[in-house]
Amino acid sequence: MVKQWLPEVSEADFFRKNLNYILFVFALVFLYILNQHWASVNYRLIEEQEQSLDRLEWEYQAYKTEWLEKSRVENIKEAVSVIGLKQLDEKAYKLLDDQ
Repeated sequence: MVKQWLPEVSEADFFRKNLNYILFVFALVFLYILNQHWASVNYRLIEEQEQSLDRLEWEYQAYKTEWLEKSRVENIKEAVSVIGLKQLDEKAYKLLDDQ
């Protein structure tokens, strides 16, 4: 193959003289492939984290909505009426200390 371009140089001499360049190109190709692999791995991890975050946001919204529904005055009245508590019709008394 080399003899087609440079008939006076043998292939062994050509590869020996250009060994540093060939190794450098090999290292660049290896780093390129490694970088592509790590990029795809990181992309998959980020996608999984985004899906997990979306799921947690939906759970948070569901719990918040449930909590807001339970904390409404009407729902609290119904919940405490089971144990016999009622809302005061008159103003609460204020206790003062005479000291």
